[in-house]
Amino acid sequence: NFRFGQVRSMVHLREALQQVLEARRTGVAYRPPAVGELIEVEVASDGTDVEWRRAVVRRTKEDGSFLACVYDPLGNPDENFLEWYKRVEEEKEWRRISNGASSTQGRKRKFKYKTARFKAK
Repeated sequence: NFRFGQVRSMVHLREALQQVLEARRTGVAYRPPAVGELIEVEVASDGTDVEWRRAVVRRTKEDGSFLACVYDPLGNPDENFLEWYKRVEEEKEWRRISNGASSTQGRKRKFKYKTARFKAK
């Protein structure tokens, strides 16, 4: 997730190294939700109750953080309710939707490379 020259603090460096180590250990690389993907975010309603609401990812950054537009209680995107979320907040402040409503399945994606075969003419 980090390009050369993008690591500007020790925190970013630590996070980048943790991502590399996790990918090497598990063979799976972390990817933030894609732009346009539906997620669920934790929202405090009435000051005391907490509920999960849908949100759509609007923008992502190199460090894996992303901007989401949170839906109102009626299920419509609320353009005045935009929040930034980070990787470390996954399953705490935000979560992926696994029932097929999102454009990706699961928390992480495996990378598979396919080779194309061409027939000679």
